[in-house]
Amino acid sequence: YLRSRNPDSQIAAINHAAALLVNRRAEEAEAILKGVAPRRLSASQSAQYQLDWFEVYASLGQHEQAWAMRDRIDTEHLYPPQRRWLEQACQNLSARSAQVNVAFTSGKPNLER
Repeated sequence: YLRSRNPDSQIAAINHAAALLVNRRAEEAEAILKGVAPRRLSASQSAQYQLDWFEVYASLGQHEQAWAMRDRIDTEHLYPPQRRWLEQACQNLSARSAQVNVAFTSGKPNLER
């Protein structure tokens, strides 16, 4: 609703992407985030934008990109529940990354991730 009323609003786009991510629609969130001009964002808006990208990458199995985005997030601009979510997501991502590394180094693919 907000995005349809404010189609040029960067923060409305970021919030819409976050809502899509909550509903496990990472591909759609990615398309919206690609339309955001990050240089025009405040520090707090940037943190939310980067958090959304982290979740997109993690959801799509793009672990290296997720970690790179994690390194860019200024957590001082996140709310405490967002910080806790990010910490848990990083722990989950570490576990998944370790499973993928074991699968690829064992000599045969592990299709039961």
